Amino acid sequence: MPANYAVIIKPVAIILVAVLIATGLYLNRPAPEQVEIKHRPLLVNAAKAVKEDIRVSVRAQGMITPEPKPP
Repeated sequence: MPANYAVIIKPVAIILVAVLIATGLYLNRPAPEQVEIKHRPLLVNAAKAVKEDIRVSVRAQGMITPEPKPP
């Protein structure tokens, strides 16, 4: 029976040691530096939309006919 305990205890001990090491590294990490963020104004050119009539010229070749609607 003592050999069976060793088979169970070894993996548990390895995991426990790994968790302790990870916890120690996490708790002893350096604090992050505080960096001040400088806000810059957005560089955007904007124009107000104005409603107006515009003639659009389209050059095409051929003839298009619409398909009849199904009843």
